[in-house]
Amino acid sequence: GFLLANPPHHHHFIDRPVRRARMFLSLQSKLSAGIVGSGGVRNNRTKVMDKHDRKGTAVARCDGPWRFVAHNFPVDGELVPLGGLVRVLPDNDDGFDGGAVLWEDVDGATAYLSEKVDDETGEVVDRWWTRRTSLRHEEETFRSMFREYKGPPGSISIPDAHSEFNSRAASLCEAVDPRRNRYLLCFTSGILKTWRNEEPFSGRHFFDWLDYGPGKVLRDENKYCNKTVHYFNEEERHVHEVYVTQSEDGTQLIARYRHDDSFVPEGMEGDAHLYVWDLNSTLYVVDNTWDKAKLGTIKHTCVLAGRPVLSAGKAYFGKNGVIWGINYSSGHYRPGLPAVSMMYQWVKDMGYNTTALHWVGRSSWTSGQCDEENWNGIRIPGYDAVALNRSCHEVATSPTWILKDDI
Repeated sequence: GFLLANPPHHHHFIDRPVRRARMFLSLQSKLSAGIVGSGGVRNNRTKVMDKHDRKGTAVARCDGPWRFVAHNFPVDGELVPLGGLVRVLPDNDDGFDGGAVLWEDVDGATAYLSEKVDDETGEVVDRWWTRRTSLRHEEETFRSMFREYKGPPGSISIPDAHSEFNSRAASLCEAVDPRRNRYLLCFTSGILKTWRNEEPFSGRHFFDWLDYGPGKVLRDENKYCNKTVHYFNEEERHVHEVYVTQSEDGTQLIARYRHDDSFVPEGMEGDAHLYVWDLNSTLYVVDNTWDKAKLGTIKHTCVLAGRPVLSAGKAYFGKNGVIWGINYSSGHYRPGLPAVSMMYQWVKDMGYNTTALHWVGRSSWTSGQCDEENWNGIRIPGYDAVALNRSCHEVATSPTWILKDDI
């Protein structure tokens, strides 16, 4: 408890804060270095310190402004090598013992400097050092997030909508962006590929490279890197939750917002509303009253903060909340026939008329593909393989089944 430092947090990803390091504690017990006096100024004398030295003088190395590495600390007149704290300090920095605080000397020698610049004045308002990482470590970090953002079998997720690593990682960057959800097109433009392919590898975490390192040039040239999308909080999700009832004659399905029982407003071709259907079969609709200029752009990922879903697309509404139809058009999630089958089964299970709305699929979908799906692999509570296979065939041969090229 003799050392306390609380520098501000820095984020490699939006949910992974690390401290902005000003001084590092060394794992080494021996050092040949100058004695640092007040203000971090090096004296012109050198002393060798080790764990047996009892002169009670704190020793640090100063390789220049903004870089300090402390090696020993006086406790009751005895110098304690700080490497002894390796099992004491929190392990909060990419799995290194001692977290962001304890470093090997070589780490201090190769650390990279980041600077935060005030957008208005152009002045540097903060500087900090970061331990270099490896490309292998960074790729594994992304792979761990692929798993984190993946739902149970049968759900759809943004990483699984792609097959190639760069595309999967880029699709995830919008959700994990520490600068709050920049446009997907900022990351799919080749920026992430450039970071991975640098020779030699820069040693920087991707977002450090993009915002404080060599990637800044590419970022500033990409107009989409200056745009963000609006991710919902819990209150906003609640406001957009919808429930569905059936008309008395069974010919219409009607959608109302749960928080105030109001009808979902009209929105047909060219003005259809965005919807997301979550893992609990809760339906969310963002209609055309959303104030984009004031609140920001909305994409399918925004409703559930990039988390996995059962389906996403556009829904068509007539007057008084009547659902005309629903499609499966989402570039982020890319729903397939299992999403259609589960939603069709959901309507059946509520006892509603499945021909009361139009099911709008892709022109490439056929009923024959229903037999090619791995229905037994789906692990969504409330849905079984036999019923889903049956629903797939039913919806694909329904009189209200429509196929379109542009979804």
